[in-house]
This record gives sequence, structure tokens and C-alpha cells, in this order.
Amino acid sequence: MNQELPDNCLNCGCILPENAKYCPDCSQKNTDGRVPVWTFVTDFIANLFNIDSKLIRTFLALFIPGKLTKEYFQGKHKSYANPVRLFLYAGVTLFAVVIWKTSDISFGVDKTFYQKQADEVHIRQVLEDKVDIYRETFQDTADYYQTDSLKKWVLQELDTGAGDSITLQNIFGEDKQVNVSTMDFVDLSTDSLLAKYGITSSYDTFVLSRQIKSMKDGRGLFHFFIGKLPIMIFFMMPFLALILLILYARHNYFFVEHLVFSFHTHTFAFIITLVLVSTGQYLPGLAIAALIIGIFVYQFLAQKRYYEQGFWKTLLKFLLLNFVYMFLVTLFFTLAVAISFALF
Repeated sequence: MNQELPDNCLNCGCILPENAKYCPDCSQKNTDGRVPVWTFVTDFIANLFNIDSKLIRTFLALFIPGKLTKEYFQGKHKSYANPVRLFLYAGVTLFAVVIWKTSDISFGVDKTFYQKQADEVHIRQVLEDKVDIYRETFQDTADYYQTDSLKKWVLQELDTGAGDSITLQNIFGEDKQVNVSTMDFVDLSTDSLLAKYGITSSYDTFVLSRQIKSMKDGRGLFHFFIGKLPIMIFFMMPFLALILLILYARHNYFFVEHLVFSFHTHTFAFIITLVLVSTGQYLPGLAIAALIIGIFVYQFLAQKRYYEQGFWKTLLKFLLLNFVYMFLVTLFFTLAVAISFALF
């Protein structure tokens, strides 16, 4: 028995033409809301292979310099993945792998390091006090001089470089410097430590508390910073597109074309860097150098293909673009470090 179909689309509410199988507004199939098992399965398979085929086409086009951007602006938007989404997926994946690969790397100083220093300072102080008491017992005897030698030997054995104090310095303000006891640095909370040493200014408190936290958890700060890099690079893209707009000002290109070009070239760079980070320890030096050089060769060829200029003009603009790019990277990298330090 045929089911009576609604006159309005159940998805968007559009009034449907008579006997319409699909909504002319949102393209949803006209149904009464119930979905047979076979329809559910076939829709799932169709969507799955449609997504996979789109990704495959996107990556095949991406690895041909300039092709993906060129075809995207020839109107083939549905054939390929969205440039921004592709960029974000590649960037987030890359930096997630960087965090994973560096999870076991020692960053030299952390809370454990300072705890060890504090323990060494404490042991040295205790033993030195004990030796002094022992020396007083044997004053004006032969044992006095032996004890003096013993004290020197004890101090020499315990001299591991552990300092009695740690210097905190607000380099962003009036260059305020505070020397705090190593044991206080380890044992006291940040607020208690700053209060004990008379840090009352809200600005000094903010900066020095960030410094203390980063000193105790260097790995955590590094991973926090790495996690913010995709966002930093994302916000750098419009500035890079603006540079391209200036370089090709005499040609009829829209700003969004330069923006998509930047997203595509960076996505390729992310993928190659992901390969380097994941397998670099297994690759010979020549292969690593080839992959790094390949990123720049790809950018040059993509620039030449998309903007359709001769070799020498493209080379000149390629060099100018990379010169300005290094300035942008330095600027945004510095901002990312400052923001990570402030928010960590």
C-alpha cells in the first residue's frame, strides 16, 4: 500500500510540487519520516564512498602544483574538499603528531629538576651543620683538623651545581629581579611564594606567576604553544594573501583566490612536514633534504602554474613572497609565544 507523502518538506518546510520526489529547496528526499533499513544502508554507503572519492580527488589534485586551486576557481567546488577545512585538518593532525612525538622528550628543567636541586641544597646544609657541631666538640685537638678536612671533602662531594636560590625576572616590565630560595620555589605555591618575597604589583604578579609555572612545567608550555600554532598560521593566511594581491596587482585576481592558493600550498607543506615528523628518524639525510626542498619547489611551480607568468617573473615574485613570509612567520611566532605564555 502506497504511503501518503506530506505536502511540505519535513526538513526545511518548503511547499512541494505535486508528486515531487525531492525538495527543490534543500534536495532532501520526500518521505513521511520513516526510513527503511535498505534505504538507510544504501544512503550510508553512497555518502561514505562520496566522501572518500572527494578526498582522493582532492589529494591527487593537491600533489600537482597549482592544479587544485586552478580547478577550484573553474567552478569545481563540489568535486574537492573545502580549502579551509582541508588546511585545518592537515594542520591540526600535524601538530597533534608533533605533541605526541615530543611527549617523552626531556625539556631540561621542570618541577622534578628543581625538586632535586632543593633536596641537594637541603642535604648539603644539614651535613655542613653536623660537621660544624662535630668540629666544636674537638676544638684544639688533632681531630679538629681531621674534621676540617672532612668538611671540605663533604662539601666537595655534594657540590653538584645545585644553587641555593633561583632568579625570577620580569623582563617585560621594569626588569624587576627577585632571588628566591630553591626550597621555597619548590615547596610554596605560586601565590605564597610571591607574597613571601614582597611581589605585590598586579603586573609583576601576573608575569612572574606565568614564569614560575613555565619553569615548573616546560613540557606543558611547549605543548600548549604547539597546540596554538595552527590558529596562528590560520590568522596569518589573510596577510599572506594580501602580499600576493600586491605582487599580482596588475592582474585580475580576487583576494579570495590568493587566500585559497595560500591554504592549498600550506596544506601541502603540512602533509610533507607530517611525513618528516612521523618517519624522519628512519629516513636518510638526503631524503629529508629532498622533502624540505620539495616544499619550496612545489610552491614555485604552483605559483607559476596558477598565476601563469614566465619563469623569471615567477622566480622574482617567489623570492619576494618568501622574504616577506619569513617576516610574517617571525611576527606571528612571537605573538604566539607571548599569547601562550600569558594564557598558560
